[in-house]
Amino acid sequence: MKIQKLLAPVFIIILLALFSCRSDSQFKDNEIIELPFGFTKGFGSYNPYDAYNPRHGRLFLREISNRSPWYNTIITTTGIPDTWDNAIVLRILLNPHQFAFQNFNEGKIDSVFFDQLKVMWKIDSENSNTFYDENLKCFVHIAINKSDGNQLEYILDADNDLDFSNNPTMKPIKLVDWQQQKDIDPSYIHEVEYQYAKTDKIKETTVPMLFFIDQKGRLSYTIHEHAEAKLLGKKISINSGFINLTYKNATIDIFDTDDNLGSEKNKNVHKNQFLKVDSQVFQFLEVDPVDQILRLRKMPKDTLLYSNQVGFYANPIVEKEFGTNNDIRLSDYRGKYVFIDFWGTWCKPCLEDIPNLEKAFLSSERSEIEFLGIAEDRPDALAKFLKKKGLLWPIIISNPKNKIVDTYRIQGFPSSVLIDKEGIIIAKNLRGKELLDKIKQLNLKIKNKMSY
Repeated sequence: MKIQKLLAPVFIIILLALFSCRSDSQFKDNEIIELPFGFTKGFGSYNPYDAYNPRHGRLFLREISNRSPWYNTIITTTGIPDTWDNAIVLRILLNPHQFAFQNFNEGKIDSVFFDQLKVMWKIDSENSNTFYDENLKCFVHIAINKSDGNQLEYILDADNDLDFSNNPTMKPIKLVDWQQQKDIDPSYIHEVEYQYAKTDKIKETTVPMLFFIDQKGRLSYTIHEHAEAKLLGKKISINSGFINLTYKNATIDIFDTDDNLGSEKNKNVHKNQFLKVDSQVFQFLEVDPVDQILRLRKMPKDTLLYSNQVGFYANPIVEKEFGTNNDIRLSDYRGKYVFIDFWGTWCKPCLEDIPNLEKAFLSSERSEIEFLGIAEDRPDALAKFLKKKGLLWPIIISNPKNKIVDTYRIQGFPSSVLIDKEGIIIAKNLRGKELLDKIKQLNLKIKNKMSY
């Protein structure tokens, strides 16, 4: 979404300047800070191929099944070339929340499915700004065909008039290195017409979209823009997720200078997490894409802050050990390092990494470092695995009640955190040799030399 007609560029520049120059003493404890932001093309500091936070959407080359609850929401399009014998039409939801709501209003999806979507997407339906009663063009259609040479070609209905005939036929570029984004031919960036609501009025803008073949040879897309704000002279880069415009899963990065990304502590900060700017700590509350506002909270000094971020206290864990029902409290390990492994029996890379973890476990002293496994799994599958294989460290199962995986914002498996003696996270996602190297770096005792 561009800044475009609704806010004058000069006004935005003035607001950015005011906030970027504001002195430290002007922010009060618990103050809600509203930072205006503008949009710029490109991924910015974000890597669309980040293994833990992928920022592109894969297009599955199949149309909606008549058994799908979305089937009645299909919109008829025209203008596919007569020479396309293998054409399919896909729809990309730029605002899936609004699209679901307007189809629910028209009776095209039922209340049971809509309620499931609200839970899955964590939609605040009580907020009057969440949905707009009228239908909006909050989607775009793409027609895809395989040519005689088995090459993909596509037509994007960029003007959103449901007619492909007035749009060019394109071939997706290959984007196997995210650094290529700096050299993308502008003709591959489609400006898609898009509608949203503001103060009960329909507004129109355009959204830049890129279609490409990813590292695994799959057709994918991304919204080719990010947002930028300023805080205390530091640039903040805002990532929408690059697959839709809801900003529900937005993350932010903080730059030391305009060209130098800051420390790991200020990278990939999620909602309700914290960022440090100079000597101050702020909590990331939300992104308002309509009013173009980034909301933060100034945290009081000396507040004990829990997070899954490096540099902050690890979120408390109080749970029963799977299999024995013994009490496990993360706080009981205070005074030792703790390595927490997030895994599942269904996860092949997790299982492949178990021998490496066992080597690190056996080569280290329990008086100095403890190991704890958090399994995202079915109890029966986990019990069967542990009976057959067994593990050397205690396991806790993450479930909808304790929500440990959600609390630690685990987005890919395997994942891990390393916690120091004071309970502060000092590293994340250490695997194999990296873990043993870190143990050595911390000057912990190594029983014997282990090779990886």
